[in-house]
Amino acid sequence: MIVQALSYLPLYGEVWYQAANWYAEIGGVQGEISTLNKALTVNSDSLLLHLALAEKHELAGNVAPAKEVYENVCKNLPGPLVYMHYMRFSRRCEGMQEARNIFKRARNEPAACSWELYADAALLEYVTNKQPVVARNIFDRGLKTFGTELQYVLKYLDFLTSTNDDNNTRVVFEKVLSDENGLSQQHALQVWNKFVEFEYSRGNLAGMHMVEKRRALAYPDVFTSSGLAQVARRFRFEHLWPCTDAELVLLGVDRDTAPASSSLGSVPEAGKKSGGGEKGPYSQKALYESLFDGKCNRVLTFENMWGRDAGAGRVEKNERDRPEVLHLLHIMNNMLHVKCRHNMCNDRDRPEVLHPLHIIHNVV
Repeated sequence: MIVQALSYLPLYGEVWYQAANWYAEIGGVQGEISTLNKALTVNSDSLLLHLALAEKHELAGNVAPAKEVYENVCKNLPGPLVYMHYMRFSRRCEGMQEARNIFKRARNEPAACSWELYADAALLEYVTNKQPVVARNIFDRGLKTFGTELQYVLKYLDFLTSTNDDNNTRVVFEKVLSDENGLSQQHALQVWNKFVEFEYSRGNLAGMHMVEKRRALAYPDVFTSSGLAQVARRFRFEHLWPCTDAELVLLGVDRDTAPASSSLGSVPEAGKKSGGGEKGPYSQKALYESLFDGKCNRVLTFENMWGRDAGAGRVEKNERDRPEVLHLLHIMNNMLHVKCRHNMCNDRDRPEVLHPLHIIHNVV
C-alpha cells in the first residue's frame, strides 16, 4: 500500500517518511536510508527531508554520511537554520571546537548570517558548553550588526539576566536605548518595559524610580511615573496586585493583560492619546457601564466602592463637592483627554464623548 501511495504522491514528503519508518520497524535500516535518498531525488529542494535523512544517519551511528548531508544542504540550500543544526550536530558528534568552526563559516555566508545564528551559537556555548564569557562575546559581537533587531536584543538581555551579571545588563540596556542605536519607537518601548522589570527585581528603590521617570519622559503620552497606577505595578507579583479590582478599574489598569511594567505596552498612534482602551473588561465603555445604568442617570456602584447607599435617584447637586464625586469626574475627564467644563468640547458630537458628558451632567 505504501509503495502504491508513493507512485501516486511522489512529491508528498510525509508518505516517503512513513515508508522509511516502516522499513525501520521491520529492521531494514538500509531500506530506511534508501527510501529517504529516493525521496530526495524527486524532492531535492526539501530541507525537511534532508534534515530527516541526516537524523536517520546520526541515529544509526553513521556520522560521516550525516555530515555529508549537512554539507550538501549548506551548499545547495544555505540558510541560518541549516547552519544552526549543523553546529548542533557537530557539537554532538565531533566536539565543541568543530561547532565553532561551523559558526565561523556561517558568519561569512551571506545567506546564513543572521541574528538567529548568533543567538543560537551564543546559547549553545552557554547552555551546552557552560561558557558564559564566550556566549557574552558572541552576543556582543552580534549586537554590532543586529542591534536594531528587537528579538536579538531581548534574547541578549535575557541571557545577561540569567547570568546575574547586573552591571553588564545595565550597560547593554543603556547601549540599545541610546538614540544612535536605531531601535524603532515601538521596539524601544518594549526594551524600556524590560528595563523597568529588571530594576523591579534586581535594583534598589531609587533605581526603580529613576528608570520609570526616564521611560515616562521618553513616552509622555503612555506613561506617568508619579501616578498611583505605577505604584500598583511596582508592588505587584504575577497575578497578585496590592489593590482591589475596583481600584484597578479607576486607575485604568487591566489586571489580566497588564505587563509588570505597563498597563498599555504599546505606543499610541499618531494624534491619539492613550486611555483605558476599547477592549477588555476594564475598557472605558465597561467602566462607564459598571458605574452607571443604561440611561446614564443613576450611580450603581457607589455602595460597593465608597461604602454608602447612593439611593434610588441620581446624586444631588448639593453633593457634587463630595470628594468621591469630584474624584470620579476627574478620572473620567483624564481618561477621555477632553475638556468637559460646561459640556463644551470640540469633539462633543462624537458618541464616545457624548456618553460620558451625559454621565457627568447627570451626576453633578
